[in-house]
Amino acid sequence: MISNPFTKEPLHSIIIHQVKAPLVALLNTIDALLPMPTKEMVRRKNSKLLVEHMEWFFEHWIAKVRAMRAIAKLCIIVYDYDSPYTYGIHKLVERFIERIGEWQPESESESDSRSWKESELINENSANS
Repeated sequence: MISNPFTKEPLHSIIIHQVKAPLVALLNTIDALLPMPTKEMVRRKNSKLLVEHMEWFFEHWIAKVRAMRAIAKLCIIVYDYDSPYTYGIHKLVERFIERIGEWQPESESESDSRSWKESELINENSANS
């Protein structure tokens, strides 16, 4: 296990207790404060696309972690209203699209795959293949 060289405490423990826990608490507060972006709220064409993808994601994601919803809200709102971030996020997505063939999906046998709900349409299409 990787340890923090300054405290000898395992890095995993540091990440979970000193980084993730306070970050999740902050994100839960942000989630409670921010409205869920809608296509009517946002101005940019790509923001509307992000809203559409966010809606699809949260229809299928069973875990319903508020921190994840806060991250999605923040990303869409910042992308829509803050030009330097708009450009940076655009370039990141553009780079991801360029390299999409390199993406390796995680194994369906992973325990976390239970957090995902497939739609009937997806299941029908795979059954007919």
